[in-house]
Amino acid sequence: MIRNDPPPPPAAPPAPKKINVAVLLILAAVFVTVPLLVAAAMILWLQRTSFASVDELKAEELETVQIQMRNLVRGPQNRPEPPILPAVKPDENTSSHHDDDIPQTDLFKGDFDAILAPLREAELIEHNQWPACAMLGEIRVRYKDGRPGTIRLYQTPDDPRREDSPQRVYMKIGSSWYRACLLKQLREVAHTVADRGTKVGK
Repeated sequence: MIRNDPPPPPAAPPAPKKINVAVLLILAAVFVTVPLLVAAAMILWLQRTSFASVDELKAEELETVQIQMRNLVRGPQNRPEPPILPAVKPDENTSSHHDDDIPQTDLFKGDFDAILAPLREAELIEHNQWPACAMLGEIRVRYKDGRPGTIRLYQTPDDPRREDSPQRVYMKIGSSWYRACLLKQLREVAHTVADRGTKVGK
């Protein structure tokens, strides 16, 4: 006797593996967060200052020094005789006149000490002793091991009560504040070393 049984039903496909949503979220967070943390760490590292005062800087330990200065106020008290290069006519040497700005300039290694010398032995002051200052510029340094640092420069009349008072340079290094040299002590060497240096981007 021949049996005519129906064929057996096909086997059910295996159940799909359940995706653990929590694991996916954790992995996504890791892939997004880690690059952001690395980028933030790099930015903080590049912006940090590796010294607390100019006195700590040694020219032989530096790879690069870059300067930029503006608002270089003239006037006999700031530009005394003999005339500081570039030469200026007497009627143009007043406090209403300014020297040309010094653009971002990489200095030659032999000039590292020259630009830092007027700023050494500056007086450390408290934050509440910081006067109202106009921005003068900045000096950026990089050590041979890659550590960066920035000296921010400001200026204000040495005696605000006197119109003929010379400009005084103030500095901010990291979280430290300094009362430094007179502007006339810094500007001549700044012009000289900048003329010998290489303008950034040129």
